[in-house]
Amino acid sequence: MAVNADSLATWFVDALAAVPAGSGLTFEVLREDEQHSADLLRSGQAMAAVTASPEAVQGCSVVPLGALRYRAVASAAFMQRWFPGGFRAALFAAAPALQFDRSDTLQSNFLASVAGGHPHCPEHFIPDTLQLAAAVRSGLGWGLMPEAHCAAGLRDGSLVELVPGRVTAIPLHWQRWKIQSAALDALTAAVTTTAAAALS
Repeated sequence: MAVNADSLATWFVDALAAVPAGSGLTFEVLREDEQHSADLLRSGQAMAAVTASPEAVQGCSVVPLGALRYRAVASAAFMQRWFPGGFRAALFAAAPALQFDRSDTLQSNFLASVAGGHPHCPEHFIPDTLQLAAAVRSGLGWGLMPEAHCAAGLRDGSLVELVPGRVTAIPLHWQRWKIQSAALDALTAAVTTTAAAALS
């Protein structure tokens, strides 16, 4: 199955653990961005995937899972350095952003939505969800973090939202091959049940 990194780091392992222990299933998870995971279904590399696409790949069924919620955050020290008078879109051009990899569009889409157009800023690339979160906390740059990873920092003041209250919600879908398979049925049931509790 193909799963995006942020789902793996927040809720998807719980879904795997929810598959009945007696099923005898073993898993191979391919990490792929939700914008591109459907390609692995098309190529036959994956039998199921967490995708951003509500359009079913040929030969697959699709079920909406809910949305993974993100907030644009930075360390308190970073905000003091780059946005000392509070958030202003014009200051983004100098403030470094943290990206997962070069296919990651979360930060650039956020930047375009709050600053207008497609402004550019310095970027660091850290291809690991938990290490990217650690880099945000250390003040290396600002970035969008899943709410589950930034809630505690926002509560204790070590993290600050760039635009308070602004949530970026990424709708996710589960696509699987339309074949008779007890294994895929068990996996699908575990994924949809876990997602219903974990996603908005």
